[in-house]
Amino acid sequence: MTRRPRNSISRAVHRMQKEGFLERIPDPDDGRQAKLTITPAGRQMHEKISKYLVMREAEMFDILTHGEREHLREILRKLALHAAGLAR
Repeated sequence: MTRRPRNSISRAVHRMQKEGFLERIPDPDDGRQAKLTITPAGRQMHEKISKYLVMREAEMFDILTHGEREHLREILRKLALHAAGLAR
């Protein structure tokens, strides 16, 4: 889904587990699988990061007029839809 190499995702998941942001729960239906859940500490970190990113986005887009923002949003939407359809 992310088109990121599995090993980089695996490293990130292990690090988030080690730091207490994720919890791995064995899947009772399939012993080879595990379910990841966000911990309270992970949720707190997510909220902190989200607030920061929203603030930075507002600072970045502040220079654009409303029309320019709408135009950029439409261009980015078009690119995202196109990228989603590209074969890997």
